[in-house]
Amino acid sequence: MQSRHVELKSKLILKIIQIIEYKMTHSIGMLDLHFLINNPKVKVKVNDKEYACIEGLETEGGFYRNGWTVEAVKNKKKYIRFEMYTSCGQSIQVEEKWLIDLDGKVIARKGWNNIDLLRYSQPGECKRDMNTIVKRFK
Repeated sequence: MQSRHVELKSKLILKIIQIIEYKMTHSIGMLDLHFLINNPKVKVKVNDKEYACIEGLETEGGFYRNGWTVEAVKNKKKYIRFEMYTSCGQSIQVEEKWLIDLDGKVIARKGWNNIDLLRYSQPGECKRDMNTIVKRFK
């Protein structure tokens, strides 16, 4: 009986470690999450002219700064959808789509052509990338 208890306890500890490692691997900082929520619409900037984040909208060519939209998604849990936009080929395009829970855990991250970026992410990469995005706008 005691060995069964020790086995269950070991499995529980292992599961907790796996959850913590996953959260550390695919999460963003809470300050960055709050910044996104408080700044839900940032326009794409091309050559100092601002454009709404509307896919297909025509732009000039030249130097650009990404924009984004953030919106709430309500299912059984609450999430935010973060979509980052860029100017590519003289039009506004979605560069990345993120689904993030309110604890900062990244549920999904898709890139060009719906490539699953989480599948290829290294530990801490989501947090670093989001921090870089947010720092550009602070």
